[in-house]
Amino acid sequence: MRTIFHVSDGSKWELAIKNAIHMLNYGKDTKTDIVIEFMVNGPAVTPLNLHDETGEPIRTALQDLVKRGVNVAVSQNTLRHLGLGNKDIPSYAVVVLSTALELTRRQSEGYAYIRP
Repeated sequence: MRTIFHVSDGSKWELAIKNAIHMLNYGKDTKTDIVIEFMVNGPAVTPLNLHDETGEPIRTALQDLVKRGVNVAVSQNTLRHLGLGNKDIPSYAVVVLSTALELTRRQSEGYAYIRP
């Protein structure tokens, strides 16, 4: 199973992370291959800013998920809008040109779309 979580609202991080954990645990318990990517844009990018101390719990949770094979993609357009660059976000995050392009690409590859 392949799933892309579209996180654009910072208040949805906890739900998105819990959903990903549950899916990964299901995959482990049932020996099902689970592939997860978070596509992050809009206000949800703010907690990924390394200079934002309040985002530390989210960054730590994502780092733990990355260790379990989860991918994190961040919109270049949002970074630019917020005045941030690649150096301002965790190294595990990949910057993509646009949210719409990444979501379309992943859905064409068979990823299920979830927007928590």
